[in-house]
Amino acid sequence: TDETIQVRVPVEEVNVNVNDDEEGVDPLQEEKFRQEIQRKEDKSRAVVLEMLGDLPDADITAPENVLFICKLNAVTTDEDLQLILSRFD
Repeated sequence: TDETIQVRVPVEEVNVNVNDDEEGVDPLQEEKFRQEIQRKEDKSRAVVLEMLGDLPDADITAPENVLFICKLNAVTTDEDLQLILSRFD
């Protein structure tokens, strides 16, 4: 049988070597690569949240001053959130 094993590796642990014959990696290319991976991971998370019903659309973006919180305990109140988030004022 042919089995496939998937392993998730954090972006920070990925070492990209674009040109083996040159010394080091171009920092600009490496940063673009990391940004592209981050963008794809963000899109993937948004699609999952859409499938779970937590987002109306995967491509929706909130205003800059809005914090999106999902999967809260059903007994969480506005006062609980205010207490938790007041530390960041």
